[in-house]
Amino acid sequence: MIFELNNTNNLFKYRYLLVDNIVALNPVEPLSKEGLIDLFGKGNPFSEKKLTQVLRSDLDYDPSVCPTLVKLAEPDEFLESPILDRIGFEAANECFESKRYICAYIVTDLKPSVLAKQLINIGNTIANALHRRYYPFFEPFRMQFLQEVASKEDNAWLKSQLTQIANYYYPSIHGGQFIRFTADDTANIAESWSENYGNRLKNLIMIQNLVNLWANNRTYYTE
Repeated sequence: MIFELNNTNNLFKYRYLLVDNIVALNPVEPLSKEGLIDLFGKGNPFSEKKLTQVLRSDLDYDPSVCPTLVKLAEPDEFLESPILDRIGFEAANECFESKRYICAYIVTDLKPSVLAKQLINIGNTIANALHRRYYPFFEPFRMQFLQEVASKEDNAWLKSQLTQIANYYYPSIHGGQFIRFTADDTANIAESWSENYGNRLKNLIMIQNLVNLWANNRTYYTE
């Protein structure tokens, strides 16, 4: 990811890490909520600009469990590899967990406070379209499920919601390897997701459980 996030398409934009505080890492871990506060929190230089709470509409009654945006680099600032190595290690560790702490890398021109609000607006739009709470960018498995089984039109609709996000990378079930969300630019953009995709979502939890069972069995027999 070091080369991807520092390439000419991304270097001149903000680069963020999105983490989900519903998952609690061991406080001694450098990427844990406590570790990030120690590294970037109040009292440290420029701290207020590094960590931004994303007040999800379904969780804003308890900000402590709301996701956090970590500003990794400003536009035209080279991103160093040590923290990316740690992020990659954690993403690989939790790639088959039902809930994951490492959610995404986000590349955008938006400043932290603006991006945090925009993520909520996108989530609310999707939730309204599906008549259910649905914030795929906080749930990497859902993003991968969407990208692999949705129609070209469904993916094009989601991409149309992410117009202010230049690049979005989520950790996959393939050892936590990050995948860039893409969509067919030639596909027609519908007014919303199709009914067919909505029906597929009803089986998401069962599919995720089957994938996790397969992964655990594979690990057992490999060992």
